[in-house]
Amino acid sequence: MKRKILYLFICLFSAVSLMAADHVSNVQVRQDKKNIVITYDLDKMCDVTIYYVAGSSENFRELKQVTGDVGEKVSRGTDKQIVWSPLEEFGRSFIQDNVRFKVVGVDQRTKRKGNTWYYGYDDHPDHYLEAVYGLSTPAMGAQNYSGVSHYVGLRYSWIPKRFGFEVAPMYGFYGQEFSVTAGPTFRLTDFDCPLSLQLSFGGGVMHRFTESYTTWAADASMRFGFGEGISNFGWYSFGLGLRYQDGAFIPNASLSFMPFRWIGLGIIEEEDFPHIYTEFMMGYAFSQRDWMFGGSVAYIPGHIGVGGTFLYGIKRDWAALGDVVFRLTPDYVATDLQIYQGFGYGKLNGPESGGFAMETGIRMAFGEELPYWGLWSFNVGCMYDLNRNAAITFGVSIPIAVVVGTAGLAVPLFLL
Repeated sequence: MKRKILYLFICLFSAVSLMAADHVSNVQVRQDKKNIVITYDLDKMCDVTIYYVAGSSENFRELKQVTGDVGEKVSRGTDKQIVWSPLEEFGRSFIQDNVRFKVVGVDQRTKRKGNTWYYGYDDHPDHYLEAVYGLSTPAMGAQNYSGVSHYVGLRYSWIPKRFGFEVAPMYGFYGQEFSVTAGPTFRLTDFDCPLSLQLSFGGGVMHRFTESYTTWAADASMRFGFGEGISNFGWYSFGLGLRYQDGAFIPNASLSFMPFRWIGLGIIEEEDFPHIYTEFMMGYAFSQRDWMFGGSVAYIPGHIGVGGTFLYGIKRDWAALGDVVFRLTPDYVATDLQIYQGFGYGKLNGPESGGFAMETGIRMAFGEELPYWGLWSFNVGCMYDLNRNAAITFGVSIPIAVVVGTAGLAVPLFLL
C-alpha cells in the first residue's frame, strides 16, 4: 500500500499546476510522505481557502482535510504552509491527472462590503459601545426640585449570536449618583437583515455619594445597529432606554462611538498595532492651581485593555487611578484612537483632601510600531472627584517627550 500511494503521488505531481488569487503569490507544492504541502506568500491578512480540480473539469472543489495557514484571519507573511491529507479527504486511493490547486485569499473588508444588503452570520457585529445621555425632572420622580437632572454614561453589549449581555454604568450630576446595571441582550432580527434590532434588560445598584445611600436600579433599552461589522464592532448604532432608580424614571438615548472609524492615515494590519503605551503626563488642578507631573501606561492587545495613571503635584496634590481602555478604530486603520475611563484615589484640593476619584480621556497614536510599543501617541483627559474638584491632564509618549525636551534644551544653547 505504501508503494502504491507513493507511486500515485508521483503521478499526481507530474501533472500538477498551481493558481493564486488576489493577495496570494509564489504558490509551491511538494509531497511529504502521505501528505501534500502547499506553500504560498500572503501580502495582507485574509481569509484563506484552498481548492482543487482534476482532469478536464473546471469546477473547483474546496479541500476540507487541511491544516496550517488556512481559514479565517491568516496573517500576512511569506512561506505560509497548508498541509492536505488526500487519504483523509477521500478515504481511499487518489488517482487523478492534470490536478490543479488554487489558493484564494479574501480581504475581510472586500468580503463584507461586497455583501451590502444580504448578510451572513459572520457579518454581524459582536460588540457595541455607546455614549449615553439621560435626564429626569421632578415630574418623573427626580429629587432635584429646582430643575432637570442630567446623567451621562456608557452602554456596552456583547451579542455573538441571538443572546448576549449588556453592562451600563451611569452617573448623575445632581446628588452625585452612580449606578450600574447588567443583564441579557436579545437580537430580534434575522442574520440576513442589515438592521440589527436588539432588546436589553438589566438590574443593578445605585449609590448616592452625598448621602451615602444605596438602593437598587433597573434598566431597559432598545438598540438599532447598522452597517458592516468590520472587526466585529458595531460602527453605527443608537439606542433608546429607560432607567429606574430611587423612585425616578430616567429616559436616555445612546449613540455609538464608531464613526471614528473614518479617522485614519493609512492601512495596516491588526498585528501592526502597538500593545503597550507609556506616556509622560502633566496635569493642572484648578482648586489649588497646582501643576502635577507623572506618567501613564496602557496595555491593549485588542479592542479592550487596561491601564493606569499617576500624578503628583508641586503643592502635594496627587492621584492614582486604574483605567479600562477601549480601542475605537478598526484593525486596518493606521490611526489608533482610544478612550479610557479610570477609577482610583486622588487628592485634588490639597494634601488634607482625598477620596474616590475618576478620570476620562482620549488617546491617539500613529503608524506601525514594532515590537508593539506605541512610539508616537498623545492623550488629553480630565480627573475629578466627588467634591467637584477637577484637573485637566495631557500626556505624550516617551519618545515625543524626549524629542521635545531635547529641542527645548538645544534651542537656548544654540542661541547662546
